[in-house]
Amino acid sequence: MEHSVAARSHGRSKTEMACLVRSLTKARTRNPTETPMARDSWKYGLTGLAGVLGGAAFVALTCRADAAKCRQETGRLHRVLVDLLLNALNAGDPLTVRHSRRVANLTDALARTYCIGGDRHSTLRLAALLHDMGKIDDRYFHILHSCDPLSKKERELINTHPGEGADILEPLEAIHPGLSRIVQAHHEWWDGNGYPAGLKGEEIPLGARLISVADVFDALTQPRPYREPLEPEQVFEELRKGSGTRFDPAVIQRLDRSDVRSPWSEIFVNGRREEATQASAQGSLTVSRPPP
Repeated sequence: MEHSVAARSHGRSKTEMACLVRSLTKARTRNPTETPMARDSWKYGLTGLAGVLGGAAFVALTCRADAAKCRQETGRLHRVLVDLLLNALNAGDPLTVRHSRRVANLTDALARTYCIGGDRHSTLRLAALLHDMGKIDDRYFHILHSCDPLSKKERELINTHPGEGADILEPLEAIHPGLSRIVQAHHEWWDGNGYPAGLKGEEIPLGARLISVADVFDALTQPRPYREPLEPEQVFEELRKGSGTRFDPAVIQRLDRSDVRSPWSEIFVNGRREEATQASAQGSLTVSRPPP
């Protein structure tokens, strides 16, 4: 009986998820973020999709009968969801997705120095990969791809993206505890002068502190329309200057380790090559501001 109920519940989750995927894909093709109502519909649709996955995960984790099969299927649904979220971001701003993939790899290298593994590592990597999920709204695209200084209203909008991303990803807490909190805190500063909540020191989740450093490194080492990119050593110096103010001093100290420098150098080289290839294909360089 338990197996039958779980199977039916899991089957409904798969069906609901498939319907949501089709609807959201069609909506994105029609540029749904042109109006406030459409923007809200798109956001709630993504949140609903995450909720379906969370329900499927709950079934998998509580079902004793054929639990391995349930967990395997939930893992597949998880990958489908992540791909959808990245594809949705990519449709509006491919640079953000390329940046996010590099940030995830940079964060991985830092996480290894803290011996973060297992479920904690899975959650951290997902947070790094989707840290800019809140920028899925097309309003961010026009701001981030402008060379003009940010206006007060634009700054206020930019400051909402960590919270927007956390809201979208919150239903995934069932299988990734702490995910939304990491995403929400990735622009907090060690001295409390960051946003959106003004968290300070170890109030900021460790994962967010790692992502913050990786995020800035990738942004500053890649080209921008109003300046030449910095070289890694220049960026490392900038990161050191931010130690104790913007960044966790303990994280900055780890940047001198060979097991961080080596993979970061490789990610930098591959990233510079990737951006050059994209610029060549487009015929001109179209990139965004570094993260505020």
